[in-house]
Amino acid sequence: MEDLNNQKSELNPEEKMPKKGFKKKNIIIGSIIVLILIILAIVVGVCTGKVNFTKKSKFYSAISKAKETFTKSLDDMIENTTIKMMDDLKDSDISYKSEITANIDSFEIKGSQLSINQESIDSIKNIVNNAKISMDLKVDQKEKAMEGTVKLGIKDLIDEISANVAYNNNVFSVSLPEFSDKNLGIFKDSLEGTEYAELKQAFDMIENLNVEDSKSLIENMKLSKEERKHFEKVYEGLFKKQIKPNMISAKSGEIKVNGKKKKCTKTIVKLDDSDVRDIINAYIEAFEKDDKGKEIIINKVSKIVEFAGDSLDEESKSKLSRDNIEKTINEGIDELKSSLESMIKFDGDVIVTSYGTIFNTYGIDIGYKEDSNSATVALIFVKDGADIKVDINNNEILTGKFTNKKNKRALKLEVDQSGIKGEVELGIESKSDKQSIYYIKGSAEQNGNKFGNVDLSADVNIKNNTKDEYMADTKVKVDVDVPSFGKLGFSINIAESMKKDDVTVNEINRTNAIDIFSPSSKSELEKYITEITPKITELMVKIQSSDLYKAIENFNKSNSLNNGGFDYNTTDKNNTLTNSIYNNNTINNSMYDYNSTLSNNSVINY
Repeated sequence: MEDLNNQKSELNPEEKMPKKGFKKKNIIIGSIIVLILIILAIVVGVCTGKVNFTKKSKFYSAISKAKETFTKSLDDMIENTTIKMMDDLKDSDISYKSEITANIDSFEIKGSQLSINQESIDSIKNIVNNAKISMDLKVDQKEKAMEGTVKLGIKDLIDEISANVAYNNNVFSVSLPEFSDKNLGIFKDSLEGTEYAELKQAFDMIENLNVEDSKSLIENMKLSKEERKHFEKVYEGLFKKQIKPNMISAKSGEIKVNGKKKKCTKTIVKLDDSDVRDIINAYIEAFEKDDKGKEIIINKVSKIVEFAGDSLDEESKSKLSRDNIEKTINEGIDELKSSLESMIKFDGDVIVTSYGTIFNTYGIDIGYKEDSNSATVALIFVKDGADIKVDINNNEILTGKFTNKKNKRALKLEVDQSGIKGEVELGIESKSDKQSIYYIKGSAEQNGNKFGNVDLSADVNIKNNTKDEYMADTKVKVDVDVPSFGKLGFSINIAESMKKDDVTVNEINRTNAIDIFSPSSKSELEKYITEITPKITELMVKIQSSDLYKAIENFNKSNSLNNGGFDYNTTDKNNTLTNSIYNNNTINNSMYDYNSTLSNNSVINY
């Protein structure tokens, strides 16, 4: 038994030893794995710029994050608003349709200097809310031709007035179907020798314009990947090189992020005016030596000149030649270098402070300090954006927030100083992949008394956005409320579509259009005026008797008298057609004086 007991006693320790060894091995292995992961994270972080060991790296991480916070959001907004169809319109015929309506929700005017009664307000709202404008245009890009119709209708006032417009073969024409079936034409070759000769440039621009050239210009104005790499290579490291070690100091500090204090390192760079001049001068000297960069800029300016083509006169073309563009750039460099001393001169210091740790960048301050005066703009990086704060002499005068979420990008600024409160916000909100709202809103008050508020927005609902068709409904809303003056709230609804089409535009010539600038068209133009005058008179009399016209007339009369003016009456009800501007004879006798004008310079005299 004793032997057995002794054996058992001897075996127990042997059984326990391997277990302890196993646990220790697990802990060691686990620690090694964690250490490897930490080292790996640090290596990856250093390679990607996410880990900052040195004072310099902490400082530049904050600058980089500040830049990315704003520029990336702007790039995303531009990308979201791109019409895909614009990328596939080369030499395609286009059909464009739109319909515009408006609605006045609120309309109130206060004050003794400007007033309008409720009856007039109701009349104006009635007319506007029942008005509709529509357009139906067709464009043949290859032939540089266009034709279409613009219509206006106002319920209970104007059933419909339309204008047919067309452009073809250096002729622009318009006809008014409700008044005459004849076309009035402006022929490019009839403009010579008239005071409207410069209009020929408009014809030249149309003839030289096409979507492909426009796209090409836009593409050429952008920096290509290779061009961006060039500028990054030449200029990206210049700022870092100018920041010498003795300019940088670091100390322990803290910063409040989302209401919570974060311990971090404050990295401070202090620059006097000579430091700032040195930094700017480094960029100037780099640009002076950067022949490739200058060539990129010259090429882009030359593309604009080439695109403008015949719309530029010879003097402008000469000034914008490649040699002159290069000369202007070099002269600008010399001027900057010689005036830098006087341009950048101050007695204080520019102080840039970044807040961060090895792994995190929390914020950055950019300030100016001179004696006891100081001003600072602070950015605090938070999830989905940044908080903004502006201090003057350690007194917070403005706060703000930049939001950069997938469905909302906005900048909001608030002021609360000496009893004055105000805020403004602008941004874009994505309701879905097809609907976005662009908006600006603001308000202000002093000691509890409201100055007013404004709310502007555009709600864009894209129904189709492909390479063949673009369709969208847009609602523009305006709400303005100024207690001392009044309020106005209205909306404009735009339904539009653009698609590829098969377009044929009829020819315009002197057999189907009256050349209004040609002396030989004098009699034909006189007949046209005689033909349309009674119909125009009839329409004007109808408008004069409408509620809208009466409302405007009463409004003008009221304010003329209120401001010490004279009372006038634009409608002589007893003798409307004999003493008003709409009299047949008045129009025929005074609207056009052909004896002196058409014989001398072929210009219609109104």
